[in-house]
Amino acid sequence: MKLFKLLCSWIALSFFLPSVGQDLGFSQYYNAPIFLNPAFTGTSEFTRAGLNYRMQKVGSLSAYNISQISFDHSFVDYHSSVGFMIVNEVDEASGYTHNKIALPLCYDFSISKNMQIRFGLEGSYSQQNFNVGNFIFSDQLDAFGNITGLSRESLASGRVNYFDASFGVLGYSEKLWFGFAAHNLFKNNISFMEGSDYQLKTRFSGHMGYRYRFGGLSRNSRRDIAIMPTFSFTSQGPLNRLDVGIYNVISPVILGVFYGTDPFAFEDNNFLSLMVGLKKNTFTTVYSYDLSLSEGATKQGFHEISFNYLFEITSGKPPLSKRRTKCPVFL
Repeated sequence: MKLFKLLCSWIALSFFLPSVGQDLGFSQYYNAPIFLNPAFTGTSEFTRAGLNYRMQKVGSLSAYNISQISFDHSFVDYHSSVGFMIVNEVDEASGYTHNKIALPLCYDFSISKNMQIRFGLEGSYSQQNFNVGNFIFSDQLDAFGNITGLSRESLASGRVNYFDASFGVLGYSEKLWFGFAAHNLFKNNISFMEGSDYQLKTRFSGHMGYRYRFGGLSRNSRRDIAIMPTFSFTSQGPLNRLDVGIYNVISPVILGVFYGTDPFAFEDNNFLSLMVGLKKNTFTTVYSYDLSLSEGATKQGFHEISFNYLFEITSGKPPLSKRRTKCPVFL
């Protein structure tokens, strides 16, 4: 049993340490706009609150969870916006946690009445923790597999703290939106090993969508009907991810289907994401289920849920939607 525990410890260590150098994301990337691109800060027109949670089942007793809470507000008269975001990642198997606080700022460089160009900057502080007590090393065992004492391995520190920065650009008209973002610009050393250097790779992403809005179901119907084909491509070090799909609103119901893959490792990374949600006035919630299509991969699926609420606060002025083009990503 002790030898088996030793083997599991080394396997987890060898696979886990490189994995902490990659950022995870959300399948509902359009429902986590600030996480995707700091230039989305303030695009909801007023004050917005969002919550996203994703659970990736690794086995029957373990899971990797990521969640984020965000707030953002638009200062219309100053063409600027400010936000606040907290991100938390937890790996139940290894005890790894990552907590991040981010402050995005955005300025609107509108080039015309019908085209908005926004530039966003984000400063963040992160803390990564790793429970080194979960592992048993070979120098702790005698010839019979008995644990004899502490290890001399160099995993002495289970905590890494660092500051980082991100930037993004977003453009949109009444129907089209497109953007680019770069995260982890400082390339911090996040290794838990003493004397080693493992840099957090910069994460680049490009994203685009197009909204087509239909009329009502009938002349007497007030139901809003719209569809949006969209895609997102992310690259970080050796890992790449492409998401392509479409979602639609037949008020108040939201339905969507997305396909995700690594286009450079097509056979090993494929999944299908099915989404269903509800949009009622200023409140939106969406649930999605990701099913792996790759051979030999886990078939348990990944669960994700998002909530967004818009506080339509005005100061006696006409609604912003009457004065400026609204970002079409928000159906």
